[in-house]
Amino acid sequence: MKTDLTYYILNYFHSQFLGEKLNVGILFHSKNPSKIIFKHPKNFKRIRELYSDFTESQLKINLNVIEERINILNNKNSLFFDKESSNIVSELFRQDATALVFSEGKRAIVDGNLELAIKDYYNLYFSNYHEPEKKQKHDEEYLLRNFKNRLAIRNSNAHHLLNKDVQIKSPQTTVKFDYKWKNGVENLVKSVGFDLEEESSINHKAILIHGQLNFIADELRNKNYNVDLLISRPETKNKGLLDAYERGIEIIKTAKISKNLIEEDVVDAYVDKVAKEIKSPF
Repeated sequence: MKTDLTYYILNYFHSQFLGEKLNVGILFHSKNPSKIIFKHPKNFKRIRELYSDFTESQLKINLNVIEERINILNNKNSLFFDKESSNIVSELFRQDATALVFSEGKRAIVDGNLELAIKDYYNLYFSNYHEPEKKQKHDEEYLLRNFKNRLAIRNSNAHHLLNKDVQIKSPQTTVKFDYKWKNGVENLVKSVGFDLEEESSINHKAILIHGQLNFIADELRNKNYNVDLLISRPETKNKGLLDAYERGIEIIKTAKISKNLIEEDVVDAYVDKVAKEIKSPF
């Protein structure tokens, strides 16, 4: 179905004298279906960086007023939408004297999904306002949270059977393990995050873990402990980092202890094993 769409860019003039303007919102008006849609960014970092005296809170108050008036207009009798779009826009500022001004309307014929078209137009004008998504580091905290959450789903009683923050001491060092659980033997769980940004950091961390495990090897053997290492790889396509990760895995494998290296792609299988086999530590 074809839809006749009119849209207006809402401009912010920090100084009418200078005549500089920035896009802060976009309003869409369609008659079939009868609808007014207003969209704007969540934050205005770009404006803050340009003007030291910019008051973001006031701008957001004004935007909220516009949204409230649009809600009122959308709830009016459908005959209201027979008005020209320009008259509808004038309703939004009939008593206000602000630094906000709507541009002249632009028309578009949408052949297909109206919501998708609106999203595309919004991104066209406001992609620079989007904060880059912060990549979630697959670090030790991430690994442990992932392990705990998955285990709770499979066995709601399992967390009562885990010993937390277990320390193994040797004359040379003390190594802390995140958990200990029992299934005939005692298993020590330690998270090792290799989602790092430098090849040398991955190498150094692998050597550190290798050395720590070897230093406590006698204590682990004497108590018949098994070590389960939850390991994350670099979240990247960078070949250098991925190669460094593979070398790091090989370094840890040479530690002379009873161990399992549990990489992220097999965590589910490990969690299933723990959920089924975990026993009371007493």
